[in-house]
Amino acid sequence: MGGLAVQALSSVERGYDLLAPDFDHTPFRTPDGFLRATRDGLAPLGPFEDGLDLCCGTGAGLDVTAALCRRSVTGVDVSAGML
Repeated sequence: MGGLAVQALSSVERGYDLLAPDFDHTPFRTPDGFLRATRDGLAPLGPFEDGLDLCCGTGAGLDVTAALCRRSVTGVDVSAGML
C-alpha cells in the first residue's frame, strides 16, 4: 500500500478512536431504521451458520447479525477504540 494510502487510513483510524467513547450518541451512529431494514432483508436468506461484521464500529449491527446466525458472529474494525 502506498504511503499516502497508509497515511489516510491512519488518519481515519485516529479519528474514529477519538470519537469512540461517545460515538453511539453522535449523528454518525447507525440508525435503528437501517438496522431493522438490514435484519428484515437478510432474514429470508438465513439462518446462517456464522456472521462477519466488517467495520463493525461499536457493534450496533452485531445484535442484528447474531439473531440471524446459529453459531457465532465476529466483528472487525480498524479502530481499536471502537471495539
